[in-house]
Amino acid sequence: MKITLICLLSALLITQLPVAAQVPSGCALQKDKDGILVYTCHNDSSRFKTILSLFDLRTSFTELRQALLAVDRYPEWQFNTSATTLLRTLGPAELMYHSHIDAPWPVSDRDMAVHLTITEEGNVMKVTANSERGLLPDTPDCIRVPASVSSWTVTRDGSVLHVAYSLVIDPGGMVPAWLVNMACAQGPYESFNKLKMKLEGKR
Repeated sequence: MKITLICLLSALLITQLPVAAQVPSGCALQKDKDGILVYTCHNDSSRFKTILSLFDLRTSFTELRQALLAVDRYPEWQFNTSATTLLRTLGPAELMYHSHIDAPWPVSDRDMAVHLTITEEGNVMKVTANSERGLLPDTPDCIRVPASVSSWTVTRDGSVLHVAYSLVIDPGGMVPAWLVNMACAQGPYESFNKLKMKLEGKR
């Protein structure tokens, strides 16, 4: 059950590396399916490993940006995310939102407030989605994620977008780091596979 929780947390949330690029040293491939690669990588600054996902999207910057800003629709593609609420709009491509993540009994659900920003320059889009403490009171029967730092680097190559997503997350609660590091490939795969189908018109 704890493994399921870790997988769903790793799906949330994110290095300029197209899919064909050289993967950094210290990374181990955990999943390779449907054109989505998921690695775990050594992290000198955290006891939790960095999750690195590489995949391609056949869509446009505009459509990807719209999907990422539509936080109310995250439950359609983010693994085990049951509810998302817009908290504040800070600009045309910057906002804060709250996310609730379901966990199987008897593990407590998780939640977090996230600060999302999107910038574009030429053929590169960069996205950050980092947890923010102190924006909301704690939710009863739910553990607030103490730290989540994620980023996307998206490189446009004709009609294809090369995506590199990295994430370091501390899920909080009584979940040991070794278990988090062992069991975090399924969540990103499930999320990005649904995102690909959504954006590429397969659903």
